Amino acid sequence: MSRVKGTPPIDKMRNNASNTLFSASKQYPFDAISTDPSSFDSEPVSVPILQTEECGLCPQIVLLTSRQKECLEYNWGLKRGELDLDSAHNLVQVRADMLRLIKYALYFVPTPATFQAILNQAAVNGSHAPTPYTESFPVQDYEYILAPLCIDVPLYLRDPESGETQRFDHPYHGLPTFSSSVHPFHFAYNSISYVLLFHRILEPQYSWGAP
Repeated sequence: MSRVKGTPPIDKMRNNASNTLFSASKQYPFDAISTDPSSFDSEPVSVPILQTEECGLCPQIVLLTSRQKECLEYNWGLKRGELDLDSAHNLVQVRADMLRLIKYALYFVPTPATFQAILNQAAVNGSHAPTPYTESFPVQDYEYILAPLCIDVPLYLRDPESGETQRFDHPYHGLPTFSSSVHPFHFAYNSISYVLLFHRILEPQYSWGAP
């Protein structure tokens, strides 16, 4: 029996409805998740989370006006022109199919604990000159949640170590969290309107309280 190119063999594929293959406590890289298992045969794509209107290449990603960029720089403790959108902590690697879904069908969002820490830092910054955001939140790996909303297709998670792939069907119970060195301020700005608008839908699935 032949199989579709790129689809893991039967002994490498599991369905979350019948068998929990991967540990929910383990964090996976962003490029470990896809709607198309054949995408794992190709290299992931790299895209900036924040872009300016002048150089925006991906319409699904947030495009900043010059004024918005200046406001972020001020509130994030930077001088005008210091927000480097070409830096590694603004670049995320995902599978090509996931890039098409970002911004209207799903989001990678910081965990509630990280959101709260960001709010706490904002309160501190409000009382004196803001600390540069990469000092208050050093560039390192942070935990993120994949929050799908407008999709119901299967998601495929590949373990980068074993190469085994697990299928998750809607509503994606048991989906683990993800890890990336993209700065949480960038993802928070990218996803805050989504969280505020759809928190009542997200809350039952992720045990979130209202923001």
